[in-house]
Amino acid sequence: MIADATGQPVKHNDIDRNAGIDGSVVAGVPAEYGDLVRTLTETIASGPGSRPNDHVHNLTGTPPVTFGDFARRTGHAWV
Repeated sequence: MIADATGQPVKHNDIDRNAGIDGSVVAGVPAEYGDLVRTLTETIASGPGSRPNDHVHNLTGTPPVTFGDFARRTGHAWV
């Protein structure tokens, strides 16, 4: 979807989740934020965090958009 939005190829580098977070902390990201990201990515990777829900809509009143719509709207920021 990002490639379609930008007109440029996208390459995915699948790195170990914990290695990426640990590297970010070593580079200066606060350890507490690293812990939060670790929890979020573990939730998403295990399945429950990837299910659509209405939480953001209920909190903000803003209707959800698809990732494709988001990518098209923000494609300029991806290049």
